[in-house]
Amino acid sequence: MTNSSIRGRAMTSIKKFKFDTSFDPGSGGTDSRGERKYTTDDLAIAEEAAREQGRLAGIAEARTSIEHTTAVALSRIGGQLQALGRTIEDIHYESASHALKIAVAAVRKVLPDLARRNGLAEIEALVRECLNTFYDEPRVVVRLHDKMLDPLRERIDDIAAGCGFNGKIVLFGDEHLAETDCRVEWADGGAERNLTGLYREIDQVVEKVTGPLPAMPDLAPEPKYGEGPETDHSQAPESEIDASIDVSQGDQVPEKAPSTTGV
Repeated sequence: MTNSSIRGRAMTSIKKFKFDTSFDPGSGGTDSRGERKYTTDDLAIAEEAAREQGRLAGIAEARTSIEHTTAVALSRIGGQLQALGRTIEDIHYESASHALKIAVAAVRKVLPDLARRNGLAEIEALVRECLNTFYDEPRVVVRLHDKMLDPLRERIDDIAAGCGFNGKIVLFGDEHLAETDCRVEWADGGAERNLTGLYREIDQVVEKVTGPLPAMPDLAPEPKYGEGPETDHSQAPESEIDASIDVSQGDQVPEKAPSTTGV
């Protein structure tokens, strides 16, 4: 290929500049080559669109951050509420336990004196209940503290008559019993009044809730009959009975082993 032919082809591919491209602002459209020309309005619209897109992205990011922060806060609040609930339960438990201990202390303070003042009346009540229930028993044994033998002996006739009991009643002194306690025995059973055992059972129940309690003080000694407040025996009948009553101490009457069978 000759040099003249190369120059000819190069000249045919060159276009003449016609000065038809506009560089004025806002003149839009396309140039002579068909390429898009951007005006200031186009730039403003693009800028506004970019700004709106950024704003929406910021809102979405903020919402995500708020949701995360809220979830973390709610989780912490839930844990704190659970801890608060446990604290309140502990406070209620401690309050109830403290109140129960106060009640037990009050009972311990009052009961010994009440037992001392009403010991004979309570013993009579137990004997009367047993005779009313087992009125057809041929023989009933009553065991009580030595100091309470004479006071009960003075009342036993009226008690038996009031219960319609026609069998034999045997009184035994037992120094191992408290002055407030007694045991009533018949052929196939028995009943007892045991305040020390009752206090022990109460303590066992309370200690399951409150923990160990202080030791129970000993019962106050029972006054001799006639020294303490008088007991009202006005309800006891005055009619005579045919019951054969033996008042004994020691080994005059064979002792029967106490039975745990209740009335």
